[in-house]
Amino acid sequence: MTVLIVIVIVILVLALALAGILWVMPRVRGRKAEARRAEAQDHLTESRRSAARADAARAAAEEEVARARRDRAEAELRASEREQAAEERLAEADQHRAEADDHQERAGELDPGLRGGAQTSAPQRADGGGADGIPAELPGGGLGA
Repeated sequence: MTVLIVIVIVILVLALALAGILWVMPRVRGRKAEARRAEAQDHLTESRRSAARADAARAAAEEEVARARRDRAEAELRASEREQAAEERLAEADQHRAEADDHQERAGELDPGLRGGAQTSAPQRADGGGADGIPAELPGGGLGA
């Protein structure tokens, strides 16, 4: 009978130990799950912060790209305007050259002695001075010497 009592006591101790383990295990698992949940929340928070920083950096970069494109477009517009103005001046110069050629041709028709070529200096007056009234040569050779 003592053996039977010892067996019953061992079974009761094992049953109580098993009950204690079964009672403690869910709490341990719950703590682990809670710790995992807190860690996941930390990762989610950091992910949101990182996404916000990335969005801000992207917006700044896009703004910089837009500014560079705008600057390039403005520079191209200014260059185009300068080029157009230069082309207009070229056309005006060509028009003036054509008018000069017409005048030279008319002068040659009026006085065939002038047909030899374009005069590059100011016309001379009969007293030896230029058209501007300054003598071609000053006494003493040279200008004001």
